Amino acid sequence: MGSNNVQHRHFGTVLLALLFGVTITSCAWNKSFLEPERIPATPRTGRSINPATGDTMLIHLSGATLQPGFTHTNGDTVPMPFSMESVWFGDPKEPLYGLMMKPEIPSDLPLVTLLFLHGNGGNVFTEYPAMLPFLDRGFQAFIFDYSGYGLSGGKATRTHVLRDAEAALAYVKSRPDVSGTPLVIYGQSLGGHTAALLAGEVKDTLTPVVIEGGFTTFRAIAKAVTHTGPLPYLLVKEGPRTKRSLKEFKGPLLIIHSPDDEVVPFAMGKELFSWGNGPKQFHAIKGRHIEGPLLQPDPIATWIRGMVK
Repeated sequence: MGSNNVQHRHFGTVLLALLFGVTITSCAWNKSFLEPERIPATPRTGRSINPATGDTMLIHLSGATLQPGFTHTNGDTVPMPFSMESVWFGDPKEPLYGLMMKPEIPSDLPLVTLLFLHGNGGNVFTEYPAMLPFLDRGFQAFIFDYSGYGLSGGKATRTHVLRDAEAALAYVKSRPDVSGTPLVIYGQSLGGHTAALLAGEVKDTLTPVVIEGGFTTFRAIAKAVTHTGPLPYLLVKEGPRTKRSLKEFKGPLLIIHSPDDEVVPFAMGKELFSWGNGPKQFHAIKGRHIEGPLLQPDPIATWIRGMVK
């Protein structure tokens, strides 16, 4: 299942390798933006890292829904201060896998639901630790894998990423335990770019959107990480425009970006913010790419709660 936290995956190296390879095609460039980590059909046990202690633990998937459970390497159950419910949703022919995460101890603060869109690599079992600080602060979160990631069916493509985010939003809204709670879309990196696109589709609602370490366009991020001048503008397909989506979005917008971000330039966060058209905030934070929830959970949780009042 992958034992390393892949929140800091860089696709710049991949793009450079493609650039200097024997053959370069537009198709290869566009595929390089996604680094899905699949979970094999068997076995259903994999190693992971306990985010609370840093110790190695085992993840076991069982039952028809492949419900996760955690044990120490000696077989003893690992107590967790949260619950995970595994679900399948979307197209029955190519279903998507997701986890509804809830704190075991309810908070005195009003419940807020986060729809989490993770970055271009890994899967739900490498990315879920990003949501744990929010669970500790009384939030619940739904995290899912795009097509071709983790256990989800289908093929990993940029088109499918947006389609899958749309399906996840519709699914979350249909859940009784989400109905009546403020719902916030939270995207990191590629998920931040996708959250910006999704914002254009919820423009008639007040669903808040949070973008952390998000990039502006695929062509711009390709140029930034490969330093190849105008070449990405010739080889990279752009697709839907975040600028148009954010200008149409009327709900609360929060942009979080670090000047220390070594993957997505800080200036891109500022540019995304400039496109926002409704109530909006920009917060510069410290730390590497998409480390905000792990390093500065209290201010981020406070900013989000301020968006849903």
